[in-house]
Amino acid sequence: MAKRKFDHLAYNEFDGKAKRALKKYLERHNYTLVDDGEHKAKVDAIYLDPEGKTVVFENEVRISKTFDAIIKRFPTIHIPSRKYVSEFDYYMVWKGDFTSFISIDKETFQRHRDTQVGVTCKASEVNPIVTEQFIDIPKGDCKLFTLNDNKIFKAASFK
Repeated sequence: MAKRKFDHLAYNEFDGKAKRALKKYLERHNYTLVDDGEHKAKVDAIYLDPEGKTVVFENEVRISKTFDAIIKRFPTIHIPSRKYVSEFDYYMVWKGDFTSFISIDKETFQRHRDTQVGVTCKASEVNPIVTEQFIDIPKGDCKLFTLNDNKIFKAASFK
């Protein structure tokens, strides 16, 4: 399998937005930012929860069309296998417009991380066509959140 090249354009477009969306969501729930993870390869952000426990997050953004397909059509969520060694407590998959996200906890990720599939896809201009290994996680083991009319993320169901 080919290894996907790092896409600097996508990183520059989405990384900061994902971190800001996560921060806004977590601060509403009384989490405190400890480290934005910018200097760590395997961590996007470290927070303290309301009880003072350290919680580590990894963010990923899917373009809205792909995110919607996951919600409506696909039974699983593909997480790049390179994340196998990531050190997170929660893996967040954000919709490209940041109106929804899927949360995968560490226990769920570890339970499924050896269930991998090869997928050929057109990822971006940097990665026109690549076959990559993904960790395959059933949607039913994940949590979906969407913004309500009051601009607050609330639990939702996969349709």
